[in-house]
Amino acid sequence: MKKIILLCCISLAVLTGYSQNNSQSDATLNKKSVKQQKAEMKEADEKATAKMVQTMLTNRQFILEVESMNDQATNFLNTGGWISVSQMGNYIAVNSDKIVLQFESNENQTSNWPFGKVPNNDTFSKYVINKPQKSGDSYNISFRTNGKIGPYDITMNTSSTGKTELKMKNNMGLSLNFRGILVPLTQSKISPVFI
Repeated sequence: MKKIILLCCISLAVLTGYSQNNSQSDATLNKKSVKQQKAEMKEADEKATAKMVQTMLTNRQFILEVESMNDQATNFLNTGGWISVSQMGNYIAVNSDKIVLQFESNENQTSNWPFGKVPNNDTFSKYVINKPQKSGDSYNISFRTNGKIGPYDITMNTSSTGKTELKMKNNMGLSLNFRGILVPLTQSKISPVFI
């Protein structure tokens, strides 16, 4: 009888241990499944964003909501060359061959740039886009304003996430640089008026 009880206890212990191992295996599988789902969702979001950026640049319909700027003619000693700015008052909007520029005046902006709080409308030409060879590469875009606000050569370097660095260069060789994020015209809080 003792042997039977002992065998029953051993069997019960083995079954309990096996059951716990199965539960741990299920939990591990669930964690891996959740982690894999998150990774797949992240990859799908990145692909959708990259496609949206490509569409904006190809169709020439976007707003660069500026987060920081740098004026080559001004020495920003305490900011590493860049100053943070308001996105609502500092933007560059493009629609087809039209461009709207708006920059808020501040103590760090020099008189080399004839921009104020009023949006500046212009047209542009020579829009060239170099598409990336690999998925992680950036787009390189260049175009030239036609002269209503001044003839400026503009170059943009845009990642597949929409992060952009834009450089405006005037005829004297001075550049005004901007960093920000590209947003579709229809999704921005900013509503530029193209003339």
